[in-house]
Amino acid sequence: MGTWKPNREERVKIGIEAFKNHPIDKSFNEYYLEVRKHVETCLKPLSELPGYEASNIEYRILDVDLSKQKDFTTKVEECIFVQFTEDGHVVVIGAGHDYGMPTSNKYIGANIINKLGNKWSKNAILIFITGIRQVGSRGKGSGIEGLEHKFQSRNIIEMYIGEYILKQGIPILDKYSHKNYKRTPDEWDDETGKIFNYYNINN
Repeated sequence: MGTWKPNREERVKIGIEAFKNHPIDKSFNEYYLEVRKHVETCLKPLSELPGYEASNIEYRILDVDLSKQKDFTTKVEECIFVQFTEDGHVVVIGAGHDYGMPTSNKYIGANIINKLGNKWSKNAILIFITGIRQVGSRGKGSGIEGLEHKFQSRNIIEMYIGEYILKQGIPILDKYSHKNYKRTPDEWDDETGKIFNYYNINN
């Protein structure tokens, strides 16, 4: 699961091109709030789906300042994060607690930012979700095996948010960060749409 992705150098190049081809024409706050609204919209139908082991899927969206508080690992929920450049480009949508503002080029998002001469924004969106299967050490439990439906998986929700943002015409500089499964946009829409249709949910 991942061998189909472009290599590091290609991903960095794709990110640089996305940055150059999508100049920011509004303030950071305007762009941030636009992305946040899309996150809210795409998550809303999930609360109508049955949760893992007869629980309810619930989520909280936090606006955080990573320069003041970097550690949210005490939260029991599964975490998905959205991070930005200082001017408002989405750099990465990821899952887990490896958010932050790294400067080392070993991180693809940081590598892209460094090549551009840009910086991380301290403002990030963290989404905490309960009612899905908990992920253990080394990502155990993040897949889709043994679930009633795929949205009980953290990796699917991570990809769902990322693909939704891309579908709104908003570039993600590390475009492949959230892509946990090899799907074309049409295949992805068909796959997720069938789940919502099965449970009679409008999305």
